[in-house]
Amino acid sequence: SGRSVELAVWAAPEDVGRCTFALESVERALRWDEQRFGREYDLDVFNVVAVQDFTMGAMENK
Repeated sequence: SGRSVELAVWAAPEDVGRCTFALESVERALRWDEQRFGREYDLDVFNVVAVQDFTMGAMENK
């Protein structure tokens, strides 16, 4: 839609160099959702936190 959304991936300093794919994937996924469902992401930011050890599985929050 052309709407600006701030995308970020947060990680430990030693893992930051491995986050490029995650950031690119978020950008592609948001664009795909917009095109597929005709709805734009309604918040100004989208953050992903990447951790090496998280025993709770996945979490989706908004």
